[in-house]
Amino acid sequence: MRGPKHLDKYSKLWNRFYKPLILLRVLGQTRGDHSPRPQEQPLYRVLGNLSYLCDYDKGGSTTTAIGLEDNPVKYKFWIASNDAKKATENAKFLKSALSDVKEIMTLAEGSRTEAAERFIRKCLGHAKKRIEKEVKLLRKEIEHYTELASLHQDFSGSNSSDLCRHAYNIRHKISLKTLETESAGSGNKVTRRDLSSGFNAVRHRLGRLAHHIRAPKQVLADFSTFSHLQNVLAEFEVSVVPRAPCVKRPEYVQASIQTNPSSHIMGHNHKLADIFGMLNRMLPSGLSNSHDYRTALEVMERKYHIQEGVNGHYRDKNFNPVIHAEVQVLDHFYSAKLQYFEDDRYIGCSKAACYCCHLYILNHPARCVEPQTSKKLYLNWGLRALSGAGDQLYVQQRDILNKMVETIREDALDQVIRKAGPIRWHADSQTGITQEIEAECAEGSEKLSKDDTSCHNSSDDGGSEDETGVYADSLESPAALSTMAILSANSPITAHFVGNEDSDSDGGVAL
Repeated sequence: MRGPKHLDKYSKLWNRFYKPLILLRVLGQTRGDHSPRPQEQPLYRVLGNLSYLCDYDKGGSTTTAIGLEDNPVKYKFWIASNDAKKATENAKFLKSALSDVKEIMTLAEGSRTEAAERFIRKCLGHAKKRIEKEVKLLRKEIEHYTELASLHQDFSGSNSSDLCRHAYNIRHKISLKTLETESAGSGNKVTRRDLSSGFNAVRHRLGRLAHHIRAPKQVLADFSTFSHLQNVLAEFEVSVVPRAPCVKRPEYVQASIQTNPSSHIMGHNHKLADIFGMLNRMLPSGLSNSHDYRTALEVMERKYHIQEGVNGHYRDKNFNPVIHAEVQVLDHFYSAKLQYFEDDRYIGCSKAACYCCHLYILNHPARCVEPQTSKKLYLNWGLRALSGAGDQLYVQQRDILNKMVETIREDALDQVIRKAGPIRWHADSQTGITQEIEAECAEGSEKLSKDDTSCHNSSDDGGSEDETGVYADSLESPAALSTMAILSANSPITAHFVGNEDSDSDGGVAL
């Protein structure tokens, strides 16, 4: 196995990228709070919700992104998933779902309610695996609190469709004040902090289930309301983004796994993984206070065992880079010179962008709309593998990675000099808090269950999850009024589309 000094130019580029990224990951997976979503646009919400409906399982492999091409022949939905096989499966579902929506838009008003209900059932069926797992997570949260015994009974059934509908119907009815009253009445000595933690966790899980009802309703409402979206359905097709090979993990990381721990190569690679050596390579040359950074890192090492964490990631067998779905769509549009619908360079995704995807999109020459990001860092992140430094795409990839590394280093150095420990973990998605209960939940949520073994937003799901109202100009549209009739209070698929009661600008499920 070759050492880094003997690596080719292209391999060295990726070595320089992963070293500070691994150190930053050890300093904390969560790099900050969720960012706000882009300004709400009908197209953005439709692409986000369609991506969400395709993402039928938890764990990251089904994470889906969609870009809409304004093709001269017909509109084209380009779809990608983290797993290539899942992308093909999701493309079939997307084509079928869009065909259903197109048919619903042509029906008379009196026939739409039943067709819309069939559409929602179809979406629930596609997401059955995911819903079942989300129900289990909700039950697990409820079991911690006797005050939620009645809620546990409500979600003891096995019909995933009914459970999602129930979550949707009660999402506004459960409040922290109610739990406090019940707790006091039962004589239980439960602190407000404990109740707040449990309430926020349950509220988040309820929101995940409720969105399986909300998302298809929003898709129907948006296509019915906005004529430019209806035009897309007239002539469209769905295509899977061609799969490109992803870069491999750095060679020196492979060496640390494959060689005998007592070998010379292993010892050499341990030196490369030395956190103080990493720090020296990250510091700007001639920095006057470089000693302060080393002193700070020594303090952090004693407290947080940084070196142990770095070594653990080097040996992690799951450290296998994947090209995330939104990156696949972006690169395909850019390399093929495709025209975005209405020249709005937006890519919808079933989950908020991870830390690396966000940096990549920000620094890419395509200048796409900045996505919402969970600011969660996943090491299983990579780009298309090139043939080497002579590849025609090398300069572009190099320039983007160098800009990303600059931010990664700055973030790591800032945390080191402040001797700051890992930022509190949060879910990949964020549950919105309505105005009625915002004050009650001001204490914030405690750490939820964590799963950091998979790539790209593996633990929870995000998406376009506002329950924003029908836009003002839609009230003049007969088609929009027909859809409002479908989604009226008397309908079995009731939705609160009028008013912005669930204001969810931070990108989570509103309750």
